[in-house]
Amino acid sequence: MLGLLNPRNGDVSDTFVITTVCEGNICRSPLAERLLRESLAPPDFKVESAGLRALVGHTMDSQAAAVAERLGCTTAPHSGRQIDGLIVAGSSVLLTMTKSQRDMLVQMHPRALRKTFTLAEFAALCSEEAAPVTAGNLTTIVGTFAQRRSEVRLTNEDDIEDPYLKSLEVHARVGEKISLLCAEIINNFRES
Repeated sequence: MLGLLNPRNGDVSDTFVITTVCEGNICRSPLAERLLRESLAPPDFKVESAGLRALVGHTMDSQAAAVAERLGCTTAPHSGRQIDGLIVAGSSVLLTMTKSQRDMLVQMHPRALRKTFTLAEFAALCSEEAAPVTAGNLTTIVGTFAQRRSEVRLTNEDDIEDPYLKSLEVHARVGEKISLLCAEIINNFRES
């Protein structure tokens, strides 16, 4: 049992909340959100997204949405939203697209340090985890990942490029990278 406190309403929940984070919350983080949500279903998981400098209320970028559809994601509506203290407090783990976004998020919300990773970092830690990763033990495992984060050697190639206002080819390349990292995370999760 996870027993996470929902800061929005004070309820205790057993749901593991994954929040994907990028800059504007209209390209990379909503794509990662959709890819993870396809396989990590309620009631064990809730997947959402937000932006560090969000284009609040904007729909998903049309090229990013086309890539998401090509990758088999549902085409549910999306509305960009700004990361804030309530989102951070209600998240079990926060997954950014770049190291600088991870650092910025932790600078804005220092209490998020132990649960904030880049998507590449979290995927690498999941694939190296010896114990089965389940919804029931994820909170403990995230703590272990925070202690082991120095074992993951991230390079600039691990950052996920911002495709905003770039070609469909760039969006496709970014989408493929996000898809591979999300698959690596999902493939290491087990049924509770």
